[in-house]
Order: sequence, then structure tokens, then C-alpha cells
Amino acid sequence: MQEKGLGEKTGEDPGAIRELQMVVPPANHMMKFIMRVDEVLESRTMNMVGSWKHGAAITVALIEPMPLPDILNKLREMPEVVEIEEKIPTEEYLLGLLEKAAALPKGNPGPQKTIMVTAKQGHESKERK
Repeated sequence: MQEKGLGEKTGEDPGAIRELQMVVPPANHMMKFIMRVDEVLESRTMNMVGSWKHGAAITVALIEPMPLPDILNKLREMPEVVEIEEKIPTEEYLLGLLEKAAALPKGNPGPQKTIMVTAKQGHESKERK
């Protein structure tokens, strides 16, 4: 297999996502949510742009590239997540967040995906039983 754009042979799935950008509408527990995403996806948060009022665009680097369906399933299993959309709505404030995020340097070469994740308001992170 070849890593897209690099021409070096690797054992990775060429469609596996290396970076995930999430647009998250305002949530009063944003930092806890971001830490939980890093835990669940085994990722590290690279960038966050936005505001408490309008939400944020968060870019995470996955330690191990992962197919998008696996990423979405892991996020859907989080009790903090209400909804995930692969298509970003066209509200002006969301598009503004994406423009700001696009101006930041990218950390990893390879596939990146942007999704919209809606988190529960006021939810405290708790492990499922």
C-alpha cells in the first residue's frame, strides 16, 4: 500500500484518517469533552479555534491512523455525544470556524476529515456501566 501523496510504501490503510477536525457547537463543558475525545480516540488535541459563544473547531491527531467508520463508532459510543454529522451545516459562524481552522498549520500529512459533533449540555463525563 502507499501513503497518499508520499509515495512511500507503508502497511497502513490508505484511507485511514490521520487527523480529525471536529466542529463542536457551544458546550459549557468544552474542555472536559475535548479531554474525553482524546481518551476515546487515543489522540492528542493539536488546535482549537473558536469561542464559548459560537463553539469551536478542534483538530486532533490520531496516534494510530483509523478508518472513518471506526472513528465515528467510537464517538457515537461516548455518552457526551448527541449527534455526529459528516456534512457541516452552512451557518455563517460554523463556516467562519472552519476558515480560522484552515489557516492553522497541519500536523500530519495524510487524510483528514471534518465532522460536526454535538455534545450534551451540562453533561459530566461518566463511564458507562
